[in-house]
Amino acid sequence: MEEVEYFGLHYYLQRGSHSMDAVVRNKCEREVLAVFFEVAKQLNSPISLETYAYSEGGLKELWKAMGKYNNQLTLIVAVLAIVFSRYPATDSELEALEKEATRLEIEKTRLEIEKLKEDSPEKREHTQQAAEAIARDLQSNAKIAVRRSNYYKLLLDYHKVDSVGYNPRPTDLHPIPETIVPRQDFPRFILGSDKLPVETDDNALIEVFAPVLTDGNYHWRGYYLGKPISFAMLDPQFKASIVAKKVHFQNGTHLRCVLNIHKKYDELGEVTITGYSVVTVLDQSETGIEFVETAQGRSYRHTKALRESQGDMFEGGRGAT
Repeated sequence: MEEVEYFGLHYYLQRGSHSMDAVVRNKCEREVLAVFFEVAKQLNSPISLETYAYSEGGLKELWKAMGKYNNQLTLIVAVLAIVFSRYPATDSELEALEKEATRLEIEKTRLEIEKLKEDSPEKREHTQQAAEAIARDLQSNAKIAVRRSNYYKLLLDYHKVDSVGYNPRPTDLHPIPETIVPRQDFPRFILGSDKLPVETDDNALIEVFAPVLTDGNYHWRGYYLGKPISFAMLDPQFKASIVAKKVHFQNGTHLRCVLNIHKKYDELGEVTITGYSVVTVLDQSETGIEFVETAQGRSYRHTKALRESQGDMFEGGRGAT
């Protein structure tokens, strides 16, 4: 038999209004639904959702979540309320997202979810305790952080909403009070940047098929990991060698280099690559077999070796104390 749980979303509107702009409300609903299903996905708990007729008091929405186990549904709606109402611990910059530790915690949580399939008062109490820990771990989930940010951006731009209330299980005989987020706190949930830290491949191999042989900021083309990419050549020494005609290119020319990969999250919370840039050319080969080291490549490797040896010395000294 399918189990049911409820989630209440309450928009408090200016001057006692009971209506919202339809486009804004539908966009907000899309973002909340995305978070709803992402929470369920992370907890490996398939659900379906229905919405009830709106009620006044501002504008209240009541959603019915349906699934196989009641305690799992209770957990999902409790986590959702916390995720939307608990202020992030930091400024929500995206470089803090998707940490390995968090992924491991979620995997452990999924195992604990299996224990909630059996219904009992003790299990229900554990569900409430688990919701707090799970919501804390899910703060680092990129899709949740981005979609929540989208949601609060929409509300911040729509001045008719004074605050928003969240209530897991609002249909209980003695429902818990709403958790309310006032308008002045909406910016605390909005991400300051969609950019991710630059990822560096310091031994990247690129087969160049469209070099830029003149001075300028034009993009090169080549194959990296079997896929064609467009990249900026930011190595000034290598560019100077090209202009001075000290470097020659032919079909099959390869560069071994330090490659920066620039990424961001799109509006759906998916990782997208926005560009590539070569900061140092380490070696060049006209055939892809025999490589000639560049002066800047030799300098880069020397500096890297010194840095790594100093790190080893520090680790060794600390272990000896």
